Amino acid sequence: MQRIGTPPGNPGAGTVGSMNEIYADVSRTRSAREFLAKFWRLAVPYFRSSDRRRAFTLLGAIVFLTLGTVALSAAITYWYKGFYNALQSYDAARIWHEVGVFAVLATLWVLSNLAVQYFLQVLQNRWRRWLTAAYVHRWMTRHTYYRMQVAGTRVDNPDQRIAQDLEFFTGQSLQLPQGLLNSVASIFVFGFVLWRLSEPVTVFGAHVPGYLVWVNVAYALIGTLVIIWIGKPLFWLNNIYQRAQGDFRYGLARVRENGESIATSRGHGATARHLIERFQPVFDIFHRRIRRNVGVNGFSFSFNQAAVLIPVISVLPAFLAKEIMLGGVMSVLSAFNNIQQAFAYLVDNFTSNGNGYLSLTEWIAVIDRLDELREESTLHRPPRQAIHVTRNEGDGLALRDVNLALPDGRTLVRGLDLGLAPGERVMITGRTGVGKSTLLRVLAGIWPWGSGEVALPEAPLCFVPQRAYLPEGRLIDAVVYPRRREIDPEELRHWLDVCGLDHLAPHVQTQDAWDRRLSLGELQRMAFVRLFLTKARWNLLDEITSSIDEDLESELYERLIRELPDATIVSIAHRSTLRSFHLRELRLETDGGWDLSEIDGADRRQRRGGR
Repeated sequence: MQRIGTPPGNPGAGTVGSMNEIYADVSRTRSAREFLAKFWRLAVPYFRSSDRRRAFTLLGAIVFLTLGTVALSAAITYWYKGFYNALQSYDAARIWHEVGVFAVLATLWVLSNLAVQYFLQVLQNRWRRWLTAAYVHRWMTRHTYYRMQVAGTRVDNPDQRIAQDLEFFTGQSLQLPQGLLNSVASIFVFGFVLWRLSEPVTVFGAHVPGYLVWVNVAYALIGTLVIIWIGKPLFWLNNIYQRAQGDFRYGLARVRENGESIATSRGHGATARHLIERFQPVFDIFHRRIRRNVGVNGFSFSFNQAAVLIPVISVLPAFLAKEIMLGGVMSVLSAFNNIQQAFAYLVDNFTSNGNGYLSLTEWIAVIDRLDELREESTLHRPPRQAIHVTRNEGDGLALRDVNLALPDGRTLVRGLDLGLAPGERVMITGRTGVGKSTLLRVLAGIWPWGSGEVALPEAPLCFVPQRAYLPEGRLIDAVVYPRRREIDPEELRHWLDVCGLDHLAPHVQTQDAWDRRLSLGELQRMAFVRLFLTKARWNLLDEITSSIDEDLESELYERLIRELPDATIVSIAHRSTLRSFHLRELRLETDGGWDLSEIDGADRRQRRGGR
């Protein structure tokens, strides 16, 4: 079933679907075992990496300091007993002594907590850097990102998952377990403290060992079970909310990128309606979260407020019977509160509290999305039955019995045999949709669907699409992308002038988003500037003159051949004016056949592969 706003082959774009379509294909963890398996796959590789020593050192420091903080909290709990007993006895000397003790304990507690938070953030930052590099590498290696886009994928907004979800995952994967460790340690430490404080307490005249501990445990367990029952749907709702948010954000980005087309077509009204439609799922899901959070927060607030009275009521009979003093009551309150907070861990972390971190439910949703991206990146590696790409020992490029197909299995070209020698110039023609651009991607070695063998030359190929990509940055750097080489600014200005872009000469050192600033015609002329500067021996040109007038087109092609006489040029073009600049023509037919002929005559014409 199609995802919201995402037609097959174009993640993150398209028309808005129904709420049921959002729910249908969202990955969701259904068991603790499945969750732990996903978490293990995401977390363990970093702790086996070259940074593992630093990671385990930081992790050890976090564990040690967390346990130390719990011990200091227990010491402060015992301090309550001495201080309030001194207050009740009006013992001034002891009161001031206890004040000094508290100052030391509080200082150590603050420093310990600060150190824990510092080490947590350092480890999170290093972990996120490693995971980001791993995910970017997995996504970009072997053109996986391109195949995911072309073949279609259930993963929406992979950029959001890498940029945001990895930050949330690393932060919560450290904060939540550290909080869990703190809670478990607090249960044992303060349970022992509360057990000791329960010794003098009697209930209706009878002594119940650990009475206050059992009251605390029963109260906290009831609260935890109820909050899980109420808030369980939040796991899924938080996942689909992030997806709907990503689709809405993508729609806004598309408006920014295509502002001129929308303005000239007077499509602002339709675009605004489309954006509002995209936002509707965000509103609907958030409204469902609100209703669910009302129940969760209502119980959580009531649970925490009632926790103030439970220990008071539990110990009040003993205090009135003068079995314990005020200091004992205060120590019981402190210990009870610490245990209650420890047991209420899920209660306190089930929803976001505006503290900059995700809730437990959102953390699980993030793990679902990251594991989904990891799986999809693996699935979109080259298929088993794929076009086999090798490196030619010689200088030529060859296609042997290539069947060119689409991801859905439909064949475009059958049995193509083609050999290109250095310095050849071939023009690819045919009706729209017969696979011309796809064939050029095969020659570039990035299209795997089909069968046969492609032998590429050792020299790098320069593939130039119809709309050239210029990364954001200085123009002098963007024009030679993806190569890293220093070029003379004057040489760049010369070629800008040759290509009719002399108005950009003063801006060669200017940083800008050039692919958005320049028109399509300017980008195509910039492609020629790149060809003149890089001087590649193998050039694949995909209709790079479609927005250039015929006179300038002829001048640029003539200059290109003069400047690069030994370069191989393979061009896709619909204009017959380009025939004179090529030696051979490869025409693709709608039935999967193909014709290869000399431009200056048809005596060596071939016919292959048709039905």
